[in-house]
Amino acid sequence: MSGEHGLGIDKRGPYLALADPALVELQRKIKRVFDPEGLLNPFRHLDERDHD
Repeated sequence: MSGEHGLGIDKRGPYLALADPALVELQRKIKRVFDPEGLLNPFRHLDERDHD
């Protein structure tokens, strides 16, 4: 999907469509542990607006 350091906004849709939903949810939970206020890079890779 990506050879760079990150996916970015452009590849978020395809990533979320292809990724295992359980893995994406695990990533969201980990992000909430380290960033409970959602201040770090909000609505980027995991698009937290869809799941809260």
